[in-house]
Amino acid sequence: MNSDQRGGDRRDIQSIEPGVDEGAARSTKAASPESLSDAGLGSRASARTTDAEHRDGAGGIRRAVWLAVGLAIAVIAIAVLAFLVPTAPALAWIGIALQVALAALLVVSALALPAGGYRASRFAWITGFQAAAVVVVLVLILVVALV
Repeated sequence: MNSDQRGGDRRDIQSIEPGVDEGAARSTKAASPESLSDAGLGSRASARTTDAEHRDGAGGIRRAVWLAVGLAIAVIAIAVLAFLVPTAPALAWIGIALQVALAALLVVSALALPAGGYRASRFAWITGFQAAAVVVVLVLILVVALV
């Protein structure tokens, strides 16, 4: 079926979308950001390409999000543990030192590891260890306080 049989008046595709050939205009698939930026369709396409280039693997979660979550866990854990220093000083200080060390490891991993699935996996493990460590220390402090 040619374009004259499809529906009456045939407009020139170049007048509607400059830089896009007729074959690409007929395609039902969405154009990739690379093809949009090559076609010269403006800064929106190049912004999407730039955004995609700065993503990690494993779900596309960026380094800044992992750092924010990990450092938020560390700050909250340190605040809670500092409040509990009078109850069980040794355990609280061990928990604080552990949170500081894991937060430092998270920052070093963010700066040293190249982007990709390995870095995202490392962030997930460190953040998980942070949460598990504070839970274990809080349970131990609870046991000491009750005895």
